[in-house]
This record gives sequence, C-alpha cells and structure tokens, in this order.
Amino acid sequence: MKHVETERKYAVASAADLLVELAPAYALGPARRFELAADYVDTMDLALIRAGYSLRRREGGADEGWHLKFPKSDDSRVQLTAPLGAGRSPALVPRALRVHVADVLQLDALIPVARLVTDRTERDILRVEDHAVVAVIADDHVTSTAVGGHSDAWREIEIDLVEGSLGDLEAIEVLLLEAGLTRSSSRSKVARSLGLEEGEVAEDGAQPAPLTAGRVAMRYIRRQIGTLQGLEGDVRRDVPGAVHKARVATRRLRSSLRTFRRLFDRSVTDSFAAEVRWLGEMLGGPRDAEVLQGRIIGDLDALPPEQIVGNVRERLERRLDTDHRAAHEVLVHALDSERMAELMESAVEMLRDPPLSPRAALPAREEMRSLVRKAERRVERARAAAAAEHEEANRLHLLHEVRKKAKAARYAHEALDVVSGSGSAPMAERWESVTDSLGEFQDTVVVRARLSEMAGAAAAAGDSTTTDEILLRREHDRGIVALATATKQVDELTTRERKSAPRVSERSVTG
Repeated sequence: MKHVETERKYAVASAADLLVELAPAYALGPARRFELAADYVDTMDLALIRAGYSLRRREGGADEGWHLKFPKSDDSRVQLTAPLGAGRSPALVPRALRVHVADVLQLDALIPVARLVTDRTERDILRVEDHAVVAVIADDHVTSTAVGGHSDAWREIEIDLVEGSLGDLEAIEVLLLEAGLTRSSSRSKVARSLGLEEGEVAEDGAQPAPLTAGRVAMRYIRRQIGTLQGLEGDVRRDVPGAVHKARVATRRLRSSLRTFRRLFDRSVTDSFAAEVRWLGEMLGGPRDAEVLQGRIIGDLDALPPEQIVGNVRERLERRLDTDHRAAHEVLVHALDSERMAELMESAVEMLRDPPLSPRAALPAREEMRSLVRKAERRVERARAAAAAEHEEANRLHLLHEVRKKAKAARYAHEALDVVSGSGSAPMAERWESVTDSLGEFQDTVVVRARLSEMAGAAAAAGDSTTTDEILLRREHDRGIVALATATKQVDELTTRERKSAPRVSERSVTG
C-alpha cells in the first residue's frame, strides 16, 4: 500500500506540560495512548538513511506493520507499507519493500540498526467550523537503543495532516510556536537515535577503527549475506542467472567461514555453515538443471540437421524442462520454510554481533596473508592426491576437491583485496581461471551422466540414440581440454615445484 504523509516535528522539554490553546479555529479530540515498538533496518553504513529513506517494522498503534518512507517535499513523505506477517522479524525484510531501495542497497546486507520504543499520546485536531479531522497531534516520549549499544531518550511533538491543508498546518504551527515549542532539528527519530543530522555522522573526534583480520573477513561475509537477501525475489521468480549468483554467494560464505575459521568462535560458525551448506544444496538442484538445459540444448542447436535424428529435440527438451521445474519447486518450498527464515535471522545476527575469536583482533595484512597461504597449500595437497589416485571414481572425487580448494584460495584473495595494496585482485582472477576450468570439467561429468541416463531411457523405448551419442562425444572432448587446462593452471599457481610428481591422465579420467 502507498500513500503520502505530511508531517512536522517539534521539540519540547521532556518535563514540560503541553498546554496548547488551538481556539477559536481548532479543537482537540479525546486522548488515545499507544505503546509503539519500532525496529529500524538499514545497512551497516546506514546507506538508506543517508539517502533519505527509513525502513522499519513497528508493532502497536493503528498502522503497525512494515513502513518504507522517502521524501516527496519538505513536509511530505511517501510511505509504502506491508503487513507485519510479510516479514516476521526485523531480519526478514519484505521483498515488496526491498525492491524499492535496490539501487541504494546494491546487494548490501540489511540489519536492524536501532530500536525505538515510544509512549505516544495522540489527539485529533478538529476544525471547529465543520468538525473535520484536519490533523493528528502526537506527544511522543521516545527511548532508543542503536547498533553498538548507544541509547538516548527525548520528547517530541508530531503533527500529521489528515484532511487538512498546508494552510491548516501553518496555522497550527503558529499556535505551537506561541506555546513555546520549536521546530525539531532532527529529520527523523531514527536519525537522532543514530547520531545523524542531514545525512552526516555527528563529529565526535573518534579515530578510524584499525583494519583487523576480523573486520576484513566480516566485510566479505557481509557482502555474501547481502547478495542472498537481495536475490531472494529473483530466485523465486527464476530470473535467469539469479540462482547461479545466489549459489555462488553460499559457496563464498561457507568458504570464508572455513578458510578464516581461526578468526571465529566455531561453536557459532560451524552450525551456521552447515545451514548455509543446506541452502547451497537447495540452490544446486535448479542450477544443475540450468546447466544441463543450456549445454545440451545449445549443443543440439549447433549440430547440422542431418545429425539430429528422430524426435530427439522434443524428447530432450521435455525431459530437461520437467527436471528444471521440479527442482525449482523444491527450492521455493525451501525458501518458504521455517529453516530458511531461521538461517537468514542467524545471518543477520552474525553481522550485528560477529562471533570473533581473539585472533580476529590481529592486524589484517599479515594475518590474512597467512590464511591465504594456507588456502593455497590446501590446493597443492588436493592436487597431489588427485594426481596419485588411479581409481577413476576416486580420482573424480579428488578432482572435485581440488576445485573446492581452488575456490577457497580464490575467495580468500578476494577478501584480502580489501586491504590496500595487497595485490590480491590479480591472484583472485588467476584462481578464478582455475576454478572455471575445473568447473567446466565438472560440468562435462554431470552432463555426460545425465545424457547417458536419458539415452538409456530412449533406447529402452525404441528411440534412436544417434544424436545422444554425438552429444556425449562432444562432452568427452570438452572434458579432456578442460582438465588439461586446469592442470596447467594449478601447476603454475602452486608454490612448490612438483616436476617429479605423477600427472593426472586426462584420457583415463574422462574416458
């Protein structure tokens, strides 16, 4: 729901008696008292408030629910609303509201940044001439607790137009000023609670916090949680690419918790990582189905007409479409589950109160470099194990482990890149090339398995499998090239020379 509200706020001494004489043009209706509790949500950098928005979940009062407000004019703001049930807690922002601030958020994470409890006494302001409710006057006693534990308390008067005009508002203001009130210098309650005035942080002389290993790790984690929050709506609608991006975010999140584990209290992060893994598995079903559709149908389109035998196109498209729809339905069911809600609430809590170990307070540069080197050595060990394995099924599993370890090295360099002058961005790109090549190889394994399964079903039904076999050969050849490329890339990036180490046989792996 959308409407425009016009209001003004006034400061009043907290202990003062408010005796406002509005006669002869206006009269006050009976008093109504409410207890309001509002949780305001924003990024850790307060991007919404700085851009003029406020997003809250408020309980109590006649208009309890979710409210997103942004300016229309000096006195007027547009308000979009959603019911309380659209997001059961401040950690679960309704998608219908988040979409309106997507340009400001840029997939940053949203967390509760302030809680305001207001003891409100409000009255209708009636026009004596026709008894119309021109406005509502609210006398608010506010207590606030902001992120970081800062608290405040104050009193203010708020006038909201109902059926009145700006002329009524001006006339009422004259009476309020005569009664000793002054226009509030704070643009909103939440801005005051956070120490913000006109979009700037109040000057307190504080020095910038040192760049610790914990801050670097949490900055990277925050980005992944924000990505998951921001993509949920697109994932539900199956927007192309959304599932893949969300799955990558879960991988980055899990990998960072694992790679930087000595920076965290693992009694908290291990259980959280297990839930992130579950979400990744839910995203994996439709993502694998997307890969299969794109690869198989794309290859089919590239074949000359004489190699497309029988009803193979209709058969493959029908089967792949069915698989994709079924996998996406399972994913949406998971997103609607209590387990998913609890996961996202845990993610927000991790950002609000990071479960850091004492080691997280160490300077970022050396500690993070040490963790990155460890991640790279794990790639070496995984690669050596895969090279030494002769049994095909085991070797495929070990190659998958090489890919996961390479991703961890890549993500570690991405996180380290926030340290000025670290030089990690080029290394992250080189490790990305490794993971892309190994990912291409892994895709050939998955596609070949599914093609073989569908070809078997076709043969049992008496259909021709000539085209299926052509597609299988194409995937076989891709796998050989991808594995050879990945092997060369890993050799170039690992830190020890292994000229005498046994090489993985591309033919035996992909044959």
